[in-house]
Amino acid sequence: MNSEEHHFAHAALRHYQDAVFVAVGVYGCGVATAVVELAYTRLYADQSGQSLITVVNTTSYTVAPWAEELIKIAPLLLVGCSRRVRRQ
Repeated sequence: MNSEEHHFAHAALRHYQDAVFVAVGVYGCGVATAVVELAYTRLYADQSGQSLITVVNTTSYTVAPWAEELIKIAPLLLVGCSRRVRRQ
């Protein structure tokens, strides 16, 4: 394998790894959002004495959008804070 073939193979593997990381990140963020919203609505319903459906209906347009967006950008913030990525 010459140097050019080695470079191509390395680049192809790197793109594959990037695609896997993105897929895992998207899936992970979706699961994390669901868990946070599930825990928050159950906890708030128990503490406030309101019915779960009332809490879910209220948080769907007050708290949930904020939680979803913060969880979506969390991986980007982690990458931005990484020393290794900033050095390159």
